[in-house]
Amino acid sequence: MHPDDREIFLDSLEITRKNKIKTEFQYRLRLNNNKINEFHLTQYVTDNKQTNLLIFGLNFNISKVRIKEREDLFTENHWKIALEHSNIGVWDANLLSKKIFFSKQWKEILGYQEHEITDQADEWDRRVHPEDYQRIITIINEHLVGQTSEYIAEYRMRCKDDSYKWVLAHGKVLRNDKNEPVRLIGTHADITDRKLMDNKLRLSQENLVKKVEEKTKEVLKEKFRIETMLDAISDSILVLSNNGLLYYANNSFKALFERTCNQTLPKKFIIYDLCGLKLIDSILKIITSKDPKPVIIEPTDGIYFQTSLVHIFLPNSNQPLGTMIELRDITKFQIFENMRKHFVSNVSHELRTPITSISLSINNLIKYKNKMTAVQINETLSMIKESSELLNLMIEELLIISRIESGKIELNMSVFSIIEIISDVKKYFTLQLHSKNINLITNVNPDLQFYGDSSRINQIIRILIENAIKYSHEYKKIEIKILKNYLGEYNPEILPGILIQVIDEGIGIKQHELPFVFERFFRSEDVCEIQGTGLGLAIAKEIVELHKGQIYAKSNYQIGSIFSAFLPDLRKDEAPK
Repeated sequence: MHPDDREIFLDSLEITRKNKIKTEFQYRLRLNNNKINEFHLTQYVTDNKQTNLLIFGLNFNISKVRIKEREDLFTENHWKIALEHSNIGVWDANLLSKKIFFSKQWKEILGYQEHEITDQADEWDRRVHPEDYQRIITIINEHLVGQTSEYIAEYRMRCKDDSYKWVLAHGKVLRNDKNEPVRLIGTHADITDRKLMDNKLRLSQENLVKKVEEKTKEVLKEKFRIETMLDAISDSILVLSNNGLLYYANNSFKALFERTCNQTLPKKFIIYDLCGLKLIDSILKIITSKDPKPVIIEPTDGIYFQTSLVHIFLPNSNQPLGTMIELRDITKFQIFENMRKHFVSNVSHELRTPITSISLSINNLIKYKNKMTAVQINETLSMIKESSELLNLMIEELLIISRIESGKIELNMSVFSIIEIISDVKKYFTLQLHSKNINLITNVNPDLQFYGDSSRINQIIRILIENAIKYSHEYKKIEIKILKNYLGEYNPEILPGILIQVIDEGIGIKQHELPFVFERFFRSEDVCEIQGTGLGLAIAKEIVELHKGQIYAKSNYQIGSIFSAFLPDLRKDEAPK
């Protein structure tokens, strides 16, 4: 027995003997293994009537019980310390007695001292925020009837100073043997700071979302404005990412793609997936070359575009974000340039021919005059005369074009007989018609009178007849018709006037060349070997328009052509200049 416990043991034994009563005490005892265990001893008197008393006792080893008690006490103390330092309050609601235990920390959270709040249920009821009360009661009832495994809620509680704090409540119901709820135990944690932070974050997030929405609207508005501007221009614009993904294509590019590729431009695509299309292949070639210089491409026959490549960079960055390709339709310019080149070549050739002929003829006269017969001299002089006339005609055409461009041509307006003009034209082309055995048919009212510049209208008809003869084979037919008071398709404004038509069975004109036949210097690719400057139809068109008329061309390739010129009656108007 532990020395400190012997005196207690002897005292309890004496009390039992002297008073003949049961006594109990606890003591420590060293066992054979030298470990000290705690025992609980109960002493009894067997028969208090005898002189010699017999005392016996019951010993119980309570070491394990004492260890458990100390552990429980240690745990409880630490639990209380933890709750105090964590600012968590404990509550225990007795559902049968309607009493609620509130811990010291629970009361301090709301600013109360321990004695200022009783254990009555209404202490909780009257402190819950009115806007939260019904919601919390519903949550509690759902837990009590077993709809939830635990009770969790966030709500506001009124403090002693009438301010409100946010609390987080955790609780769990305890039930009796009949599964009836008897107690609801839980904790309160002050989450006011967290709620304030959450509210700040929410407001900050809402403000950020608002700013993002406003900025997005601005960006979308600016994007719409830019796209509207780009859609309004005639140039085709294509914007691609670095990996070839479509960023943007304006309406002009979509129309170009549809026209040249015979399909609708996909809304989303990577340009490399469209390889094989001539337009796309041309664009890819430009992108891969990385050459900033403008390049002319021909995505389809007869259509020309000048392309420009621009790399798009973010501010303060050397890394390209994407690529913009601009395609400008230069078809008319390119055709004009081709016509100019043809014109320079043709004029040079045409001028060289008569000049060479004149030069050779003069040289022959000078060198062989004494040896030539009179007939040979006359033939040589005739050749010089014909070459001079041809040269003069070509120069005259060039001068007419120059005068038209400078606005120096004036019309001498008067009433004249159309049949006289036709007779003059037939006489003029007699030899050419005879040389090719071409039959010229006229369909003209002999009494038809017209108000205009007779010499210029004569020139229009001559140009049309000359072209018909020039581009017709032998034994073909040419018809010239003059229709009075014409109201057909070539007179859309339904004006009084005449229609001049020249119909031939010549080689015809290809459809893609028809829009350009009245352009200056234009010559069909099939007639390069036939002499001409390409100015005749352009001059005819200018003269027709000086008379406020319009000229049209229809043709079937290898079958023939129809040239129609509508001239309105200008007698009520001032003669144009």
